[in-house]
Amino acid sequence: MDIGHTTDDYFTLRKEVAYLLKSGYLKDLIRTKGRNGDQSKKNQEQKQDRNLPPPPPIYEVKFISGGSEICGLTSSAAKKIARMPRTTSPCKPDHVPSITFSDCDLVGIPNVHHDGMVISMQIGTAIVRRILGSVEKPESRSTLGEIHLPTYAEGVSSDEKFGVLDCLSSYNAILGRQWIHNVKAVPSTYHQCIKVPADWGIATIKGEHKVA
Repeated sequence: MDIGHTTDDYFTLRKEVAYLLKSGYLKDLIRTKGRNGDQSKKNQEQKQDRNLPPPPPIYEVKFISGGSEICGLTSSAAKKIARMPRTTSPCKPDHVPSITFSDCDLVGIPNVHHDGMVISMQIGTAIVRRILGSVEKPESRSTLGEIHLPTYAEGVSSDEKFGVLDCLSSYNAILGRQWIHNVKAVPSTYHQCIKVPADWGIATIKGEHKVA
């Protein structure tokens, strides 16, 4: 051996280390193996990161976006919205229950997921599957035209304006902020459902996370 050790020396060292471990020593040098140990350590690190205060800001990022009128992002649409009156009267309590989400809404939903809000509803006279219901801004594209169609979901109806596209898409329709604001809906992608105030209470539109 180049450094003067024999194989017997290594066997002796291994026995000594095994004895020390059995006696309760050197445990702080042992890394926990297995996915459970790694996941526990990861969860603990994430909890510690959540409690850290934010660092002082260094830059300010400003962004000006343009898009279709359907998304309400054109210059004329923005000016029109700016001229609209604002609510200034005191809040008046109504008879509609508050919209809340709880663990009861998570029944059948994976504990960890990153699914979008994919739903089905009746649009016009057709049941349309794979509808993206989200406040996310879709990719801007030129439309072939517009069409007004009634939508029906869990007893809640509204007339909506859709842009017609000629392109490949993962979704048959997109219900964005316009529909959400019109029916006063509150979506939760985490709970995979959309809750809408109705005459009889709160209507719940369940997301189809298996096809999301």
